[in-house]
Amino acid sequence: MVRDIAVRTFREVFEETGIPYNWHRSDNIITFRRKGREHEIYMRSGDKPERLVGFNAGHALLDEPGQMDAEVYDRTIARVRDPRAKIRQIGLTGTPEGFNWLHEALIEKPSPGTAIYRARTFDNPFLPKEYIQTMLARYPETLVRQYLSGEFVRLEGSVYQFQREIHVKPCERAFVPGGQVLIGADFNVSKMAWVFARRLGDELHVFDELIIEDTNTWEHTEEAARRLIERWGQDMAGGMVPFANRQALLREITVHPDASGASRRTSATDSDHAIMRQAGFNVVSSRANAHIKDRVASVNERLRARRLFVDPRCTETVRVLEQRGYTKDGKPEKDDANPKADLSHCADALEYIIHHQWPITGLRGNANTWRRH
Repeated sequence: MVRDIAVRTFREVFEETGIPYNWHRSDNIITFRRKGREHEIYMRSGDKPERLVGFNAGHALLDEPGQMDAEVYDRTIARVRDPRAKIRQIGLTGTPEGFNWLHEALIEKPSPGTAIYRARTFDNPFLPKEYIQTMLARYPETLVRQYLSGEFVRLEGSVYQFQREIHVKPCERAFVPGGQVLIGADFNVSKMAWVFARRLGDELHVFDELIIEDTNTWEHTEEAARRLIERWGQDMAGGMVPFANRQALLREITVHPDASGASRRTSATDSDHAIMRQAGFNVVSSRANAHIKDRVASVNERLRARRLFVDPRCTETVRVLEQRGYTKDGKPEKDDANPKADLSHCADALEYIIHHQWPITGLRGNANTWRRH
């Protein structure tokens, strides 16, 4: 590909613009002079990242990085360090290929100065109309979004109808009079995940998440109360001085927990629900968890209606809504073998809130029997 595409294209550009150049075939290097200075273009293959050594560059371009290993990108970063370059820059051009390192580098954890430009195939004036029509006729929706619109998608089928550009937005300003603060609580000793949200009319704004590994419900409840009071207490109090009485503030917060917590204990003595009640929270749960199909349907109904929004700080909640897929037997993915890496905990917590507030039932089972504490 270096010979057939990259070198050929560079040579055509140099010849069309009249810039003298030399092609060093054995070293895969093009040299040329511009404004009195000599420049070098190194051609390297992503199949052999160990060869990305021995030179300093001012700029680098990776073509189809989604098909490369993360090591190629890491080694490229180490090479772009030439002090003579006024602007040191790395360009990544290609098609998104699922949720791999490229998604993390561009979307989840972008470096300062990162910019993304989506060039849709539909907007390319040099392609014949028949080309796009053929692709639309043959490709499923997910492939159309990936190859024609440049979106990161899960090709195997996503659990949630989530779109980052629609459903991710700052939610810390969601504290307005009349809103209700809600917590979704999933209990696991290895990884306990709670999400904090604010219901505003028919919308739900997820403004924070609390994820702690190797903990128990006592510790998690205390940390949740501390965070709510210290970080969000003034907002929940309507812009006034935070409540002097901690219990008065917490009683205004409703927790929708894992229903099994009414009897299960992640701590030594009291049940999970009892611990949250003792801390001052208002706990509202059903006698049993709704079937997961009903819970997923409730979340997707909020997403389709554009009534569910997640703050960018809630990175794990965003990740599971965007990346969770189905297993071969048609169930939402859950990594029981590695619970600390499992993303489903935040999903469960969010599902508890939404299914209690906007229940969709009847897909399987009955989730209409409530127990209020």
